[in-house]
Amino acid sequence: MKRNRVLSAIAFMALGGSAAANTLPSEPDVIITGASIVTMGPQGQAQAIAIKGDHIVGVGSNAEISAMKGSKTKIIDASGKTIVPGLQDSHIHPASLGHDVAYTADLLRMTSGAEMAEALAGLKPKLAGKPDAWLVGARWDASKFEKLFTRWDIDGATGDMPAYLTAYRRLGVNTAVFEKMGIKESDPSTWPAWWLEDPENFTAEDTIYRAPRQITVDGKEQTYNVPTGVFIGSEAVALVTARPPRLTPAEEAESAGLGSHELNKVGLTSVIIPGNNFGDVTLAYQMARDQGNLSVRVTTYEGIFFQQSPEWIEDLLGKVGVNNLGDDWVRLRGTKIYADGGPSARGSWVSEPYHEEHAGDAPDFGVPVVESYEDREAQFRAILKHGWELHTHSTGDAAMLQDTRLYKKLLDEMGLQLPNTTQRWSIEHANMPLEQREVLDTMAQYGIIASIQPVMISDLGHAWSLNIGKDRLARSLPAASYMKAGVTVVSGSDYGVTPYDPWLGMYGLVTRKDSSTGEVYGASERIGLIDALKTYTINGAYAAYAEDKWGSLEVGKYADLVVVDIDDLAKVEADPELLKTMSDRVLATMVGGEVRYEKPGSAMFGAAN
Repeated sequence: MKRNRVLSAIAFMALGGSAAANTLPSEPDVIITGASIVTMGPQGQAQAIAIKGDHIVGVGSNAEISAMKGSKTKIIDASGKTIVPGLQDSHIHPASLGHDVAYTADLLRMTSGAEMAEALAGLKPKLAGKPDAWLVGARWDASKFEKLFTRWDIDGATGDMPAYLTAYRRLGVNTAVFEKMGIKESDPSTWPAWWLEDPENFTAEDTIYRAPRQITVDGKEQTYNVPTGVFIGSEAVALVTARPPRLTPAEEAESAGLGSHELNKVGLTSVIIPGNNFGDVTLAYQMARDQGNLSVRVTTYEGIFFQQSPEWIEDLLGKVGVNNLGDDWVRLRGTKIYADGGPSARGSWVSEPYHEEHAGDAPDFGVPVVESYEDREAQFRAILKHGWELHTHSTGDAAMLQDTRLYKKLLDEMGLQLPNTTQRWSIEHANMPLEQREVLDTMAQYGIIASIQPVMISDLGHAWSLNIGKDRLARSLPAASYMKAGVTVVSGSDYGVTPYDPWLGMYGLVTRKDSSTGEVYGASERIGLIDALKTYTINGAYAAYAEDKWGSLEVGKYADLVVVDIDDLAKVEADPELLKTMSDRVLATMVGGEVRYEKPGSAMFGAAN
């Protein structure tokens, strides 16, 4: 499937040609020369770019663009640095990012309870004077621990302050959290029913970790197998009813604005945020925009649907009554539905069972949200009745098969096989299309977008391999197979599950190497750097219905770009390990012609004359 047909038809010539540069007749505000520009458009490479207001008015050779200089034009010498289009994260949950940077410990690289205790203790000075403060950590990975942490490992460092340690469908808490729930270890009358035995509603993904403890009850010391503070699985996590207080709307808006500037630091200029509760996240970004604090373009998929009845969905959407609203800074488009969980928590709905954790375990096929095709179809139809597009969280092959079969049926009724630019439905995560070839073929035939998170290969590969096995992992997130089949691939991070650094996602695409073990999973699914960059630029813009506005550096598009401290991306292609350093090499990020981030010490834009 060729998406280039939707790009601008403006005439172009490669550098060195005899025809005019890709320009519009206008005196630029800014001209950047002497760069290695990767346009990601038909022009390919260029040396210089001209900007007027928030749009690009010229792209071409140094001589061609310099000739556009007017009396008030600022000329900036890029000194051989590389310029790429602004990057887009097409699956991210960054509303809390600004708050996270200030008040949350990143636990992704932690390998012991002692390290986690130290990280949490380091938060205490930042929270001094804040009433009802919680110590919050995020993104811990159980597979990185030789011995999984317990609440007793962190109780000494956290004391009376409650500690809340999140990961995807996983939670760790200290003893203070249980005390906030009214649970006292020495008083069995306060123990909930699940304290010693699992509830009946647990699925295969749910676990409460327990350990034997000597507990004095009524003056007598006895041994009980009690919770360690670690819960895995959505039903298990839901048992912990005490949690950090929600941010106020004003705090959410502040966090959204601050977080957008953090995204600029790694070169991100646009995002897709999938799954919001009809307005809360979108409102935060709109408020940040109204306050002049928003520096990324935001597309949101509203609504989060699980097992709600079609009647309930139809009633809700009828009352909401809006869709496809907003502008090029904050726009609302489509809705999100859950089909299953994820492989790290054994929640992906799969046709081949997970590896058994214990001898004698029954085969585990994950956790389908709505196993009945008929019931799922009824939900989809209720959503479509009100004009909302479908974006389905679907990670396992059985889930992807259900969704793509139903997408196909519905699109056939709408007469929307390719070419189709009116319904850009997606499979979010889209991990396992190769287990059943029908899935890949349907996605290609019907223009169904694969929205993947390749950073999960490099940061969660080992954890996935323990559940689905190395062979199946090697076939997961198959960017090369997707592209060969003609499926549009867009990349994101799924922050706060994994880091939001897009260069680490490109590392996953180019190397498929686990950062913690060095093992390569599925070398045949590696793709080249330019193809990887495409998933973060023009393809992402396409998913946001914005390929005519951003995603490549072409005349008439927004001046959203990133200046990187490297003279040739070919060096990164030759040594992909450099991708781990690229976020530190971001010298400047421009959104709509305005420099939203410039690295401290960089004089590039400060030296404009």
